[in-house]
Amino acid sequence: MIKKLFISKSKSEVNVLSDYCTARHIELISHSFLQFEAIPFEVKKDYQALFFGSPRAVHFFLKQETISPNVLIG
Repeated sequence: MIKKLFISKSKSEVNVLSDYCTARHIELISHSFLQFEAIPFEVKKDYQALFFGSPRAVHFFLKQETISPNVLIG
């Protein structure tokens, strides 16, 4: 019986898992059902702190804005 494993991530995100499965003759099926894209925004006021919900949010923010060294980040 062939073992199969499904993961909801793109193949480029699961290299270590892919190697593990290959070594153990497990068929890995990887497919992401999510898509992410930056939404244009404008910061209209000064701020003292920024809170991000994910590393991807930081990435999208930094594509459009810079963060002053004196701003707290959470």
